[in-house]
Amino acid sequence: MQKIPDVNFYEEPKVKNPVMLAAWPGMGAVATQAVDFIRNKVKATLFAEIDTRAFNVPYAVVVSEGVGSFTGIPRVLLFYSEQHDLIFCEGEEQFSGRSALKIADRLLTLAAYLNVNKIFTGAAFVQHMNHRETPSVYSVANNPKLRDWLTHDKGVNSLKRGQISGLNGSLLGFAAQRNIDAACFLSTIPIYAVNLPNPKAAKAIIEIWGQVLDFSIDLSDFDIPIREADNALAMVEEQLKKLAIGGITEEKEEEKMPDINQSSEIPSSVRKKIERLFDSAKKDKTIAHRLKEELDRWDLFREYEDRFLDLFRENQ
Repeated sequence: MQKIPDVNFYEEPKVKNPVMLAAWPGMGAVATQAVDFIRNKVKATLFAEIDTRAFNVPYAVVVSEGVGSFTGIPRVLLFYSEQHDLIFCEGEEQFSGRSALKIADRLLTLAAYLNVNKIFTGAAFVQHMNHRETPSVYSVANNPKLRDWLTHDKGVNSLKRGQISGLNGSLLGFAAQRNIDAACFLSTIPIYAVNLPNPKAAKAIIEIWGQVLDFSIDLSDFDIPIREADNALAMVEEQLKKLAIGGITEEKEEEKMPDINQSSEIPSSVRKKIERLFDSAKKDKTIAHRLKEELDRWDLFREYEDRFLDLFRENQ
């Protein structure tokens, strides 16, 4: 068994020329749900773990009863299925900067050692859509040959332009540097649902992976989570409608009696923070939820709505 820095092997995986399905947390938890569902369904076996202690940089503390502390070291676990010739990589947290470079290096070294022939990741594609709509799935490959195989041979729509943040996206570039085929599959979710798990979008990615890799698994276990998520999203949608109606009423009243102090209501420090969040969200879409929270906190979403939506229109 080859020794790979920071990779702890528990057993030698019994695979021949596997496809790797990899996921880290992101909007709608789309990728992690998809990979975790398949891994559980095929009863994959844990065979290794990437030890992140040497290069993990905590970016926040968790506060409980007035006390802030770091969470546990995030794990990157690896499983295999001999029957389906699959490798699964599941990261508990999203990584960036030096940590992401190290994770990608260890993972791709492992992929080369195991003769992985393709790596598939997943992500959310935020759209103006209703939660009742069937998600669409788009693919992004790290080379033209793989792109053509996915679009022409497998019938998967190709994303024309845009950006994919986090390791679910950047792994494609790192893999290309090592001549390893890799693709990300993006499933559409409503813009108002970025902070909620979206099992319907995860299911759509699994269906496409099954189409591409010629496997079939029972997806009926998604029925209840999808129904529960639809109910939750229906409530969110209803609240947004009420806010919109309320906003229209307020606008009409404001037209009758302008507020001469309106421009001074929001502290300049808040405006500056929002601008910083916009700059960060352009580079990393996973930060968009923090921007949305800040806009909502100060009731500024409608003022910045076009700019906020432009962050995602870039991906169209």
